[in-house]
Amino acid sequence: MNREKAKLVQMEVCATAKAMADQGLTAGTWGNIAGRIDDTYMVITPSGMDYSKLVPENMVIVNMNTLEYEGDLKPSIE
Repeated sequence: MNREKAKLVQMEVCATAKAMADQGLTAGTWGNIAGRIDDTYMVITPSGMDYSKLVPENMVIVNMNTLEYEGDLKPSIE
């Protein structure tokens, strides 16, 4: 996995989640935003976190083949 691209996708997913929250397009912690890094990995918002409080490092990197993820935060279940 390209770590630089992963960081860029984390920033994009975070910015999109915050913009949606600012525009009233989300309800609480429901829903998810995701972005693809490559054919194996994606970035997704974490489960149960208020979008307005997210930072890029909160975005979860998930292996789409094994469903394993990095970090302490769980990915959204959608």
